[in-house]
Amino acid sequence: MVLANVLLIFTTITLSLISPTIAHPVFYPTSSSVPAPVESATLPTETRSSNVTVAPLTLDALFSGNQRFRGTLSKRTHTRQSVASEEGHDPVPSFMIFGCSDHRFTPRKIFDAPEGSFFSYNTVANHYEVGDDSAEASLAYAAESVHVQHIIVLGHYGCKGVETAVTMPQKTSKFIKDWIQPIADLYTKSRRSEIVILRESRMPQRGKPDGVTEAPAHSDPGFRALVEENVRTSVSALRQNEMLIDLYRETRLRPGSVKNIFVHGFVHDEASGEVVDLGVSFGPPGMPIPHVPFEARKRSQNIRRSVGPGVNKGKKWDFKKGE
Repeated sequence: MVLANVLLIFTTITLSLISPTIAHPVFYPTSSSVPAPVESATLPTETRSSNVTVAPLTLDALFSGNQRFRGTLSKRTHTRQSVASEEGHDPVPSFMIFGCSDHRFTPRKIFDAPEGSFFSYNTVANHYEVGDDSAEASLAYAAESVHVQHIIVLGHYGCKGVETAVTMPQKTSKFIKDWIQPIADLYTKSRRSEIVILRESRMPQRGKPDGVTEAPAHSDPGFRALVEENVRTSVSALRQNEMLIDLYRETRLRPGSVKNIFVHGFVHDEASGEVVDLGVSFGPPGMPIPHVPFEARKRSQNIRRSVGPGVNKGKKWDFKKGE
């Protein structure tokens, strides 16, 4: 009996010592030509509500991923050359994606498209403004040199840029504030019902004199609506793009002289993988918009003002009454 108790205690101590190593394997960098093993080369995951975090990638992880990529490169190159030989030319992009810098999924993954299908340009919160030289140059290059057929403003629910426009942390730098200010103005002035509800729910209240400062949940209807309205705003701004205006004028004066370009506004749901169409597509005047097979997401009805120029005067809106 004494011997059994001793063995039990020894086994318990041994398991308690080795279990952390089993639960949290550690990989150490190496200076040899053989890369150290890594768990994954995927992007780091943000902190979740369960307080579980994933450590950011290291340069060793990037090196290992590049080694794996190099191992498949010859096969990929052969496949690409075979496709080019059959079609008589190298694949060229059909789409320009105007995306978000913090989007965790590439267009190729979202749409499971072949290599070379997309010409991408990313900004914080996929926000476009007329006069942004970098964006203008990319749009012109996509149209004039790459000859894309579609320009897609691709937003995503849970966008950190849009989230910052809602929360506007005190330590946010001037550069970020200036960039997202139009989105913050959209949040402040929008009359879309879900956004009004979100805005009012975050106002100063009993026990919270500064209002709600935490970021809204990704599933919050108001947050999702603001992501959609931000995409709509960027698509609307693209109607004023000089390159597109000139292109459409040339299309009207000399039909068939240039390739037609159509602009669309989509939003990707990272949780479900779904892509929705916001129904704001446009193209050369008088030309029908090509069929868009993605589910259409209609904008909900705006609230109606009763008196005064302001939307929010401390009033609680009862949307069930249609006010």
